[in-house]
Amino acid sequence: MKQFLFCFLLLLLLSTMNAAFANDSPVLTGVIAATDEEKITAPYAGEVISLLFREGDAVTAGMEAATMTPNIMRAPCSGTVTLFANQGDDAADVQLLYGALACIQPDASYRVAAAILTNNWLPQNQLVQPGETVYLRCTTDGVRSGQGVVTSVSGSSYSVLVTEGDFLLGEAVDIFRRVDGMDDNCIGTGTIARIDPVFCTGDGMVISEFVGNGDYVEAGDELYELAPTRDGHFVMHETSGVVAEVCVEEGDRVEAGDTIALVWPDEAMHVIIHVPEHLLDDYAWNAAVTLTFSDGRQTEGRISWVSMVPDGSEATCTWEAHIAFARDTTLRYGMRVEVRPVQEEYSTN
Repeated sequence: MKQFLFCFLLLLLLSTMNAAFANDSPVLTGVIAATDEEKITAPYAGEVISLLFREGDAVTAGMEAATMTPNIMRAPCSGTVTLFANQGDDAADVQLLYGALACIQPDASYRVAAAILTNNWLPQNQLVQPGETVYLRCTTDGVRSGQGVVTSVSGSSYSVLVTEGDFLLGEAVDIFRRVDGMDDNCIGTGTIARIDPVFCTGDGMVISEFVGNGDYVEAGDELYELAPTRDGHFVMHETSGVVAEVCVEEGDRVEAGDTIALVWPDEAMHVIIHVPEHLLDDYAWNAAVTLTFSDGRQTEGRISWVSMVPDGSEATCTWEAHIAFARDTTLRYGMRVEVRPVQEEYSTN
């Protein structure tokens, strides 16, 4: 009877030990996932004509990702245009040399930085409105005169765009509401300044020119057609990997910098595991591990990152770890992987 009881207790003890060993097994189950993502963005504002990929596609850097409507550079104002770029030029190279692809000298050559006369005895002459026509006369000899339009007002200061008349840069002028230039309608004084050329910039390759050097253009006129590459209006993949998400549809309008798609780069493919506290030493940073895939293939990997912050509840918390390994084209995101430290061998019997 005692011998039977001893055998029973021994078997119970061995069963308990086996259960404890199973719970302490260093073998973990991981999943292939991406640890980083990159964006494919629109190089300029326009309409997406076609998408040349779909979610889940493997892509290579330099491949065409999408096509867009032409990017047309337009004149921001009216005036005489000077072109710095020609068909086939790279906008970045031209702008490095000249600071722009083109510049436009506006119709008006002068402006006046003016101030209201604080000693004017007529209250109405101390109220200046944007858009009103004014008359100018130089203060030195009164010979030079002209006409302008108030373009902006800020407190007692305002600006005048000179539309008629020739003046000397830096000379002082009186400003009147009437052409007779009498003191009772003087609304201020100012200094003649030059209106700087307007510089036009863009990105990509110059596909074609719509105007010639020295032409007169109206605001909104087409100056250049630009494209991301010499071959046309293609958005290119800048990295090799897998398309994780398509963020637009064909026909959508996008702005420069908008995300067209998200790509998981090849180098972002890792095995992700969640390590319990008692196995943190086995799965420390740079530890070697053996990966076993569902088809029985094995390869080695190394722990490339271990979180310092646990996930899960306090009772069941684990620490996320990433494993870097040699990738091949047969592996897919979402595949499950058995992970085992290589420094110890454990019997499966």
